[in-house]
Amino acid sequence: PLADRIMAEITAEDVEGVIEASTTVFEGHRRNARALFEYGARRGWCPSGLLKSIERRSMQSAETTTLTPAEVRNVMEAAEKHYPETVSAFAVAIFAGVRMAELERLRWRDVHADGIEVSSATAKKRRRRFLPMNPTLAAWLAGRRPDNASEFVVPANWHEKSTAVRRLAGFKVVARILSDPPKLPKEAPMWPQNAMRHTHASAAIANGVSLDELIFAFGHTGTPEMLKSHYVGMYRPNDAAAFWGIGPKGQIIPTIRAA
Repeated sequence: PLADRIMAEITAEDVEGVIEASTTVFEGHRRNARALFEYGARRGWCPSGLLKSIERRSMQSAETTTLTPAEVRNVMEAAEKHYPETVSAFAVAIFAGVRMAELERLRWRDVHADGIEVSSATAKKRRRRFLPMNPTLAAWLAGRRPDNASEFVVPANWHEKSTAVRRLAGFKVVARILSDPPKLPKEAPMWPQNAMRHTHASAAIANGVSLDELIFAFGHTGTPEMLKSHYVGMYRPNDAAAFWGIGPKGQIIPTIRAA
């Protein structure tokens, strides 16, 4: 994402925003980035020690991290205001918990009034599953279906646009397509890895969905115990109610048991 930038103008914050994944992958990228920039410093392309401020992440940082209801609303409002073509994709990711790789293969013909069909060709585990439509997702998708059902749910240039939405929502990510990205405070949050899927699962369980139901909806091959350790207790009932109440244009969706 920083390929079109002059090396001397790149900051540690820029690099940290790109390598934001909070797992061992982060540490690998951090080492590689530091090696690259130290090489650049020896060539006189950038200051020495530029990336020393990017701290090593402990394995504790790999714990499941969710978005708060306020952060979810910020994301959806930023999408509505600045990139409305991304609203449907964000809604499916957040309020249905579809994996990113599956989302990018999902077409509108897979989205029905009663739910979303994740075909075996689309599913990561190559196992077909059906995600029942819930009132919150239905509200966000209303009126957004294109005439051509073969179109993908994600818009063209989805990766760049989705990154821009997250930056506009207050997350510390680098958005190349924003000519004047908003300045963020030092304490601005990074974007948690798999944030939307983790948030959906945690809010669903807090709102009454059983672990067995979640295993099927998520296409998981693991045990209920594994999901329990990841998602049970991550969201409080009040937060789950606030999450499922988030509707388009500031609308509050009556909260019922989430699908």
